[in-house]
Amino acid sequence: MFNWFNATDAVAQGKEIALSVSGLLGASEAGGIRRAEGKIREKFERLIERSTAAVRGRRFNLYQKAKFANTLKWELREAGYPDEFIDEFLTFILVRTR
Repeated sequence: MFNWFNATDAVAQGKEIALSVSGLLGASEAGGIRRAEGKIREKFERLIERSTAAVRGRRFNLYQKAKFANTLKWELREAGYPDEFIDEFLTFILVRTR
């Protein structure tokens, strides 16, 4: 039962995905995933698929998913990404990991 509250892996996964986003696109360049074009859009789609598969493969419980999403959101926010971009990115990942 106490393992249910162990979110260490979820937090690490959130930080790892935030680093992947930072490596792909700087905060000043982030406009929106839907508006991205060409190679950047393709990279985002691959990143979202990898991220979704990683989260789905770990089978996080509700608490762990919440910690994952919160960590990812705050890591991106601290890196300077706009709120619109963060919300859109999180929506893409979380909807696919249900």
